[in-house]
Amino acid sequence: MFRGLFIGIDRYVAPITRLSCARSDAVALGCLFEDAGGAEVTFLLDAEATAEGIRTALERLKVGAGVDDLVVVTFSGHGTEDHQLVPVDAGPDLDNCVGLDELAKHLDEILAAQLIVVLDCCFSGGFGGARVFAPTSARSPVEDRGTLVELSRGDGRVVLAASGAGEPALETMRFGHGLFSYHLLEALQGFGHFTTAARLPFYELLGHVTTAVVDSARLLSCVQTPACTARSTARRRCRG
Repeated sequence: MFRGLFIGIDRYVAPITRLSCARSDAVALGCLFEDAGGAEVTFLLDAEATAEGIRTALERLKVGAGVDDLVVVTFSGHGTEDHQLVPVDAGPDLDNCVGLDELAKHLDEILAAQLIVVLDCCFSGGFGGARVFAPTSARSPVEDRGTLVELSRGDGRVVLAASGAGEPALETMRFGHGLFSYHLLEALQGFGHFTTAARLPFYELLGHVTTAVVDSARLLSCVQTPACTARSTARRRCRG
């Protein structure tokens, strides 16, 4: 069975800058998997994505997920320099966040056959700039390879980050999504000669998404290279 938790936050409270497309990322990814059938999907959007709401949803996954299940957890929103996910109810001094070390502990207790985490968010800085009105804006996540490795502990664990070390992760109103989420959504619906395939080869999918994100960022005069870390003993295939 597929189980998913899709978190997207645009409507942060000042002084935390609002985003434009994070909610859309979560809704589109969740609906894609939900439409595939046989799915149990939870959305936490804007006001629902409190720190307590995120923790409660992760606890439910730990209880509900079976050893043969595929679990996907995505987060689109802000992050902090010290690697914390910023919920909608974070205070101005960011004293109510969900650390990635805490997230890793929750993931360790989800006994699913496969677990995929998608992070289209900011891990350094990212609180400045008029993002709401800009046609193209940066979420500015910076990959911390040690952090990604911690999140992917155990076989069957994959963590996808929107950009590489020192690079911004862009969102643009042209796509209505973050670049990474947009091209991931496209790829999950088929790409290249896999357009009509019943299943998509996972690592080929990642290669396709990476190339598409790099090319789109270049057109915006930016550099963005998605990052992936995985612990797997088998070649994966998936289909949204």
